[in-house]
Amino acid sequence: MTAESMMPLPPDVVGVAEQAAIDIETAGKWIASTQVAADTASGVPGWSGQAADAYTESVQTLGAKARDWAETFAEPAKAMRSWADAVAVMRNTTVPGHWERHDQAQNDYVKASML
Repeated sequence: MTAESMMPLPPDVVGVAEQAAIDIETAGKWIASTQVAADTASGVPGWSGQAADAYTESVQTLGAKARDWAETFAEPAKAMRSWADAVAVMRNTTVPGHWERHDQAQNDYVKASML
């Protein structure tokens, strides 16, 4: 029995993880491009006084929160890509290396037992 049959590769999720990272970044970009996030609220045409001030303040507050929230999507996307990179290394290097070591040890054992 070979090492490959006993220790199969983990599923190849690299493409799915990259797409998830893109989707996460896209969500952040959508939030950042909303009218409230993009609006610096210099005022409402035709509004004046306390109503205009209250509206402007609330839009500025909400816009700042939306911009902050949009920025938080970068870290999960980065983590997803990092995990995908680790899976790729595991699939391409680590596990095949273990296969080779196992099979070599198995061959050495068989040879030694024939002596």
